[in-house]
Order: sequence, then structure tokens, then C-alpha cells
Amino acid sequence: MEYKFSGKITLEDYIQFNNNLYKNKHSGKIKVIFHLVLFGIIFFSLLQLIMELIKLESEILREILLEPKFIFNMSLIVLGILFIIFIDKIWSIIARKFYKKIYESNKLMTALENYTITKDNISIINDNENVNITKDKIYKIQYDTDSINIFIGINMAYIIKKRFLENDEVFDELNIFIKENFDKNKSK
Repeated sequence: MEYKFSGKITLEDYIQFNNNLYKNKHSGKIKVIFHLVLFGIIFFSLLQLIMELIKLESEILREILLEPKFIFNMSLIVLGILFIIFIDKIWSIIARKFYKKIYESNKLMTALENYTITKDNISIINDNENVNITKDKIYKIQYDTDSINIFIGINMAYIIKKRFLENDEVFDELNIFIKENFDKNKSK
């Protein structure tokens, strides 16, 4: 059996690859814990301020509400809450700019690649390089819903996207073919 196809990696593909590369099985739990701790700090700071305000009389309360220290503390609490709400969006904007800079600077990554996959090797040819990958040169293989990432190092991989092939069935067949012939850990 032999598979021949061509494709070009887009910026969105590169971002998806990096998001999967740095995601681990604990990242969701860590994110929840981080948000809870930050929320707890803000909640207890706010609770402490409210407790102090309850003890005071109304005239003194007005003076305290206009005090710079109080305004500063309340501003920090509001900023903390906004930070919790928008941290994911802020991170995705920063990461996107970072990945875009790397993507645009790497001419090998943006080239059209021609793949030929047989049971013995994976051949990738573009205008700048000709790579033959055998099973012993593969570090690991990562499968996603619309891509197969063939790692030749910890953070170096060739990305095969579903859209490179004729249809979903051929992609699924290729997925099985690669698992059977190249994946050192077939249980994935």
C-alpha cells in the first residue's frame, strides 16, 4: 500500500499543533486550580473590606470610601476579577502573535510538501528538502481529530492534515496504516 498526497501547513495548523504539543492531561485541572486560588484571594480580600465597612458608622464610611488606599484595593479586586474572566482570551492573543512570528519566519514550514508513505518509510519532499523517515527515526506520533503529527524530536514534527487527502475515509485508513507500520506505541 502506498499513499501519495500534498499539502501546505497554515498558521491555524501550526497554532493547533503547538496547543496540542504543550497540553498535557493535567492542564485542565491546573487551570481550574489557578482560577479557584485567584478567585479565593479576591473573595477573601473583598470579604475583609466588607467586614471592616460594616463596623464603621456612615459618616466615617463615606470618608473611607474616598480614601486612596480603599480605592486602590477595590481597583485591584476589580482587575483581579477581570483577569480571571479574560485570562484565556489574553493568553490566546499573545500565543497567536508569538506563533505567527515563528511561522512566518520559517520558510520550510510554509512550503508545499509532497508526501509518499509506504510500509517502510515516509518521504516528504518540498522545494528546499527531501526527508525520508523510517520507524527508527520517529520519536512519537500524536493523533488529533484532523491531523497526524509525526515527531522526529521532542518539538519537531511533520504535520499531516486531513484536508491533504481526498476524503475522511482515506484519512482514517492512513491513520490506521501509520499506527500499524510506524507507531511504537500502537495502543494510542
